[in-house]
Amino acid sequence: MRLHRFTKIPVLLALAAMPLLAACDKADASKAALGEAKPSVQAVVKEDVATTTAEQITMPKTVWLTGSLAADEQSDVAGKRTGIIGKVMIDRGSVVKQGDDLVQLDTTDAVNNLEASEAKATELLVRLGLNSPTDKFNPAKQPDVQAAKATLDLTQSNFERDQQLIKSKVISPGEFDQTRNLYNTARQKYDLAVAQANQLYRQYQTALTSIKASQQQLKDMTIKAPFDGAVVERLVSPGEALATGARVVSMVRINPLRLLLNVPEQEVGKMHEGQKVNFKVDAFPDGRFQGVIKRISPALDAETRTLIIEAEVPNEERILKPGLFATAQVELEAERPGVRVPASAVRRRNDVAQVFVVDEGVARAAMVVAGEPKRGFVEVVEGLKGGETIVSNAAEVEDGIRIQ
Repeated sequence: MRLHRFTKIPVLLALAAMPLLAACDKADASKAALGEAKPSVQAVVKEDVATTTAEQITMPKTVWLTGSLAADEQSDVAGKRTGIIGKVMIDRGSVVKQGDDLVQLDTTDAVNNLEASEAKATELLVRLGLNSPTDKFNPAKQPDVQAAKATLDLTQSNFERDQQLIKSKVISPGEFDQTRNLYNTARQKYDLAVAQANQLYRQYQTALTSIKASQQQLKDMTIKAPFDGAVVERLVSPGEALATGARVVSMVRINPLRLLLNVPEQEVGKMHEGQKVNFKVDAFPDGRFQGVIKRISPALDAETRTLIIEAEVPNEERILKPGLFATAQVELEAERPGVRVPASAVRRRNDVAQVFVVDEGVARAAMVVAGEPKRGFVEVVEGLKGGETIVSNAAEVEDGIRIQ
């Protein structure tokens, strides 16, 4: 009976200790959940991992801006003449050069008017006795004028003779009056012949002007591209009646493009023509583009308190399109301290960037704010102070791996 009582004591002690052990385990679990537990180091050892030092450098100061791309030129091309559309040589997306044919109207009436004007001019040229339009006009050489001049010279000679005879009373006053009347009539006919010759020449000049007008009318039947660009929209089709001034094609010039950026009021004084602008667009996330500031608005927008600046952007391959949203970086002349690491040292997952800092032989992931790769390096804006030892190739390691 005594032995039986003693055997119960260890069992009772064990049962009493169980709640205490459970409480301790719960406390340790709570500490781990709160992050008080020490970070574990994986047993994996990675050998031959290259490392480098986060380099402290001086970087140019920059201003980040947003904006959008716009066409350098945009035009709704219109026709100058009325008529029926005969041909349409372009369509949406067509790339054209300045002077290329876009739309052609029916030219039948224009051709007929030109031929009529040329025939009238030829007739007048013959009547004037000229061989070509370049011949110099002299009314004295016109046949009618020459005939009137001969009559005038004869009557003038008779009149001058009879003036002497009437003084000597050789002829009667009646005969002298007749001679004088013939002379006056001959002079009037001569003056009329000269006037008619000049009028005929003016008619010829009018005919030449009519030829030019008819030629221009025929030329206007073909609507041409006003500049190098691309067709945004075709607005007409063959067979339609076109009114004067009606739009036929919408065009844009896309090389170069204009990058319109909104500058906050506090940054206005830092902007000037000639500054370089680096930018990217969401449509081409891997592309990096550059422009130069060419134009600065003279006034701020009263509502947004921003200033619009324009950068000229080359677009020879026509990759960029007007209307694309852009995030831009304007480089300033002043410098600031920065940290630079190899581009391979930065791991990017979605919008998160990491580098691996080596701490006592262990690769530890560090969140950073990094810029875009440039000539094999990346600027770390936040997350590193400079001088840290980091893994050169972030793709080779994971957080907590011991490296040699």
